[in-house]
Amino acid sequence: MTSTRVSLHIWRALACASSGLALVFTLQSRSNAQLAASSGAAPPAVPQQTPPEPPPQSLSVVGALSEAGDESALAVLIDSAEHAPPELASVALTGIARIGGQRALGFLGQRFAEASAAELPELARALARMGGPEARTILLRAARSARSAGRDAALEALADLDTPDVRQFMLESLSGPDAARAAAYFADCRDARAVPGLERLARDSTADLRRAAIDALFAQGQSAQAVIERLLCDDDELSDSVLESPAPSIALRQAQRAASILRLRAGTVSAGPVFDFLAQDLSDEARQALVRAAHEPGSVDSAIRALGARGDSESVRALGQLANAADPELASRATCALLGAPDSRSRPLLIRAANRLPAEATAALLRIHAPEAHSALARLSISSTPSERLEAERLTARYGSGS
Repeated sequence: MTSTRVSLHIWRALACASSGLALVFTLQSRSNAQLAASSGAAPPAVPQQTPPEPPPQSLSVVGALSEAGDESALAVLIDSAEHAPPELASVALTGIARIGGQRALGFLGQRFAEASAAELPELARALARMGGPEARTILLRAARSARSAGRDAALEALADLDTPDVRQFMLESLSGPDAARAAAYFADCRDARAVPGLERLARDSTADLRRAAIDALFAQGQSAQAVIERLLCDDDELSDSVLESPAPSIALRQAQRAASILRLRAGTVSAGPVFDFLAQDLSDEARQALVRAAHEPGSVDSAIRALGARGDSESVRALGQLANAADPELASRATCALLGAPDSRSRPLLIRAANRLPAEATAALLRIHAPEAHSALARLSISSTPSERLEAERLTARYGSGS
């Protein structure tokens, strides 16, 4: 027999003993009163009746009662939910929901109607855990009520339920004041009927609600693909929001790429989510689009940063080619990008850059432990420029001799 079962039997035995003692005291008091009446003597003082047994104060006992599943256990759990300390009352509510039945439903429904705002979330979760049409009806009614605390608690509990009545409620809520919660619900629930409402929210809502609606649209899969492609071709703000959401399918990611490249070619952007997306998309098309954008004065900085952030061999090679461009401004920016994030693949360019940018190139060679780092550091330490000699001292302190 487990310890929880032992605790449960001990508690029940104590409760029965207490009830028995109370009965004995009651019978004894009646007998004493009858004797006093027959003898004419004053009746003795009647002992006080034993107070009702308090609810159990042990988590293990309450937990065992929760698993018992019988009517007597339910009665004790209801008493604990009303009178025990909060941590025990919480376990008792879980047990009441697990046992279920009309008595449990009636208790939870009544408590939910009368409880304080602080108690409502846990009671709502208990009703949701119990399940069944009647429990959901209580929650759905509360979710439509004017009491904000009850509405919030019910909506939070309903968010974890996937049943036809709850789905219908959430579909209706996409057009109401709780649209944000409804959008979050459909981020975890696929239903093609939600697509029109989510598209409307994506187009006409605040930034936060727009993002929630787009996330939910991505979760709808094929049924929302045409809508997402339309949003990508809409105004820049809306298109940016779609680009910032990770695509769950290859087809949607291809649509994001196509829209990004189209906007680059049109010259409508010089920074922002388009470049962030292309920096993470390691396709050849994305890299080529960034290289073209690097030749445009308005987008050169963003394109160079995106190429540097990609980190793949082809992007490093592309930066090396840009560093040798005839345009000195473009070449300088590309060189700086390679110096800022050096690796062994860019070593030849770093060596060449040591003539124009000795301090930056030396630091980069040291970072990748290049064989040429020691001689570059030695040259830097005897430079005629004081700032370069100071940089050589700093690099020597950090990396040693450069070997």
